[in-house]
Amino acid sequence: MKKGTYGYLAKKRKTELIRTILLFAIAFGIYLAGYFSTGTQQNLFTIIAVLGMLPACQRAVICFLSFKAKGTDREDYERLNPVLEQLGLSGLYDLFLTGEKKNYPVGLACLSGDTLFLLCREGDGLRDHLSPFLAQEGLEAVGLRIFADAEAFAGSLEKNADRRGAEALAGALKKSAERQDAKSGTKPEGTAEMPAMENRSEAMTNRAAAEDALQNEPDEPLQGDALRDRLYALLKAISL
Repeated sequence: MKKGTYGYLAKKRKTELIRTILLFAIAFGIYLAGYFSTGTQQNLFTIIAVLGMLPACQRAVICFLSFKAKGTDREDYERLNPVLEQLGLSGLYDLFLTGEKKNYPVGLACLSGDTLFLLCREGDGLRDHLSPFLAQEGLEAVGLRIFADAEAFAGSLEKNADRRGAEALAGALKKSAERQDAKSGTKPEGTAEMPAMENRSEAMTNRAAAEDALQNEPDEPLQGDALRDRLYALLKAISL
């Protein structure tokens, strides 16, 4: 099961428990094999067993965190998943963001436009926790809205989708009007005729200046699917 899908943490608990038991069993098995075969603890098998305890202990820590992590409530999933499907949005469930002082169980993270909606009932400090990661990835322009209630989350998400739809319609009407103006020979206000080049040297100079200007322009911010994929990959990377 992929990280970010509903039920991921429940499955991860079982998987991590099995892995932890298996690693400890292997380490103890190697130790016992060396002890019974040589009759003493002072052998190569003991060293191998001790080294084998290191990954076993690391896995035990992850196992402990996975049992401590809270996944998405079933009621929240049943309430919000139809909303995402209706709006044509995708989201990440069962996220558990670990911090130095506090952990943040995020029931759902959903990007709508350039705003990230987060469902977290223990969200105090979550904005400050995420901001450095977003800045590091160049995603500081992404807005954050944090909700402790599924109903408020759904209502705000639907309002944001309606606003984006209205803006998209207005943009489409504006472009249509501009195309009609272009066909009729009119020009939008604020434009001027391109002056004719007097000689080849002047043309080459202007071309070089234009290329330099393009190179010095800041990169366009990520939008749409590219922004969503980048942001979701970040959230998965910093989640348990």
